[in-house]
Amino acid sequence: MNRKIYRSNNILSLTEYLKNDDRALYANWHDPGTQKGYNGFTVGTFEEFHAREIRQRFFAMIKLNDTRKVMCRKNITLRARI
Repeated sequence: MNRKIYRSNNILSLTEYLKNDDRALYANWHDPGTQKGYNGFTVGTFEEFHAREIRQRFFAMIKLNDTRKVMCRKNITLRARI
C-alpha cells in the first residue's frame, strides 16, 4: 500500500496515517507502559477505537524503512499565537 511520505531518512519515515493503522494502534494501547500517564483514558472495543474522530491537525505514522513496519503515531495540535 502506498502512503504519502512527509519526511524520511535512512532509518525512519514520517508517513500518512491510514485508517487500517488502527489495528496496530489499538494493540499498542493494551501495553501498560503506553497507558501510563493517560489517567482516566480507557480503550473499549476495537470497533469503538476504530470509530473515533481524529481531531489533531496533523496525524502521521512513524515507519521503519528496512522492515516497512508502522511503529507508532505522531500527532501535533497547532495553537494560534495571539
